[in-house]
Amino acid sequence: MKKLLILIVLALVSKGLALAQEGVVIYEQKTNMHRNALVVNGQDMRSMMPEFRINKMQLFFNANESLYKNLEDESTDEVSNNNGMTFRMVRPKNETYYNFKEGQRIQQREFMAKKFLIKGEIQQTPWKVSGEMEEVAGYNCMKATMTDTNPNGDIRNIVAWFTTDIPVAAGPETFGSLPGLILKLDINEGETVYTALSIDKRPLKKDELEVPSKGKEMTEEEFRAMMEEQMKQMGGAGGGQRMIIRGGQ
Repeated sequence: MKKLLILIVLALVSKGLALAQEGVVIYEQKTNMHRNALVVNGQDMRSMMPEFRINKMQLFFNANESLYKNLEDESTDEVSNNNGMTFRMVRPKNETYYNFKEGQRIQQREFMAKKFLIKGEIQQTPWKVSGEMEEVAGYNCMKATMTDTNPNGDIRNIVAWFTTDIPVAAGPETFGSLPGLILKLDINEGETVYTALSIDKRPLKKDELEVPSKGKEMTEEEFRAMMEEQMKQMGGAGGGQRMIIRGGQ
């Protein structure tokens, strides 16, 4: 009887620990649009574009998996500049899924109104963890830094703040591989900043953490090559995010 009671207690503790590593994070993504503004027909677009674009993303996670995607009602952003022009930006419905137990990453990417499914292994990230601390969304977070290259080959400086109170190796976009959930991430000193607005620890619903399955399957290398070829044909104009400009009154 005593052994049975111990087993029941251990089972309840294990279940409680699993639930503590389960929930959803809402992130604010703030992008400085002037940092990488386009020049069209010799005209600097910064005079027409607002400086910042802010939208929200969501991350579903449990002890073994995570899914990062657009907030359902945040697929379109509208921002205005000082000249009264409104920019309506339709964001692609991209999703990034991690299976930590199997070391697998699946991305569902939207490009030129078509869906693609990119499968690969979770890559180890060369983070350097420091002793600096910062509070984010009520959690004590530790600082980690690294440098990497984006798909265009440009070097990026990354600063992440993660909490070991939620020992899940996930974060915004494709960033993770730390001994805790990333709650804040800064790319190139403010070029793009992700900040957790809320963390809701709760059991996930069945349809909240679904493995992406739509789109033509290809490797990361094949997808990048396709994007580069399409960009050349379009003269450098991006196809992932559509922009509609409306003039002021």
